[in-house]
Amino acid sequence: HAELVRRTLASACELGHVAIVTSSVRPWVDRSADQHLPSLDVPRLLADLGIPVLYAPECWSPGMENMGMVEAYTACKRTVMEEFFRSACGDRPLAHAISVGDSPVEREALKQAVQRWDQPAAANERPLCKTIKFMGDPSLKQLSSELQATVAWMQRIVSHESDIDVAIDPWDDAESKLRAPFGPEAC
Repeated sequence: HAELVRRTLASACELGHVAIVTSSVRPWVDRSADQHLPSLDVPRLLADLGIPVLYAPECWSPGMENMGMVEAYTACKRTVMEEFFRSACGDRPLAHAISVGDSPVEREALKQAVQRWDQPAAANERPLCKTIKFMGDPSLKQLSSELQATVAWMQRIVSHESDIDVAIDPWDDAESKLRAPFGPEAC
């Protein structure tokens, strides 16, 4: 499984800027990787690939205590996503943004971030919004299936010229769900 995680991250980096955005607190990514992927030096892999880990709770602001928990986490994730887009794009337009995660929070945060995004004057269109929601609390076999399908379809997802919104449920075949936005002729 560690090799599949490495391949997924490396494949994503070949196609664009990548960040890990988490609702957890620092140093959750490192601790989780040590526990679940002990054979993979995740901090080094992320450093080698240039993938920042962005901890959404670090953007918490005083006005957020009046929000519901989901709304506050969504706002925090949206904020760090927008900051990442600014640092990755600079003055260039954002062509598309892709979220892959197991929570509806990042899915909604990306939709909001793309909708709110101010493109440079030279850009003709809003960025494309592409979300892939993995199942919550999957088995290792299910997660591996989701990652394998994502790697297999990643190039197609990136080059697709419209929005994509896919949710994979426990009873779904991940490959079929990721193929669906491209029509029956996609193989």
